[in-house]
Amino acid sequence: MNHPIVTDDETMELLAYLYGYMGEEEKATWSPKDAQEMMDDQRRYEIEQGLEPKEYDVADVYEVIRQFIQQDAEDEA
Repeated sequence: MNHPIVTDDETMELLAYLYGYMGEEEKATWSPKDAQEMMDDQRRYEIEQGLEPKEYDVADVYEVIRQFIQQDAEDEA
């Protein structure tokens, strides 16, 4: 089921940045649990940097990264 993803530009840039650091195994096993862990890590990072931590919709994060993975697979095919 494809539902529209409402994610601001800053969040999309962050997800693209984080995606760039994902290994092939991480991409192959991407799950909602991984999305939660990624956003927990991001929240810790923001707090450690003295930034106001943002709220991220983990379901949207999962779906955006899943779409990045799918697009890369299609591009490589």
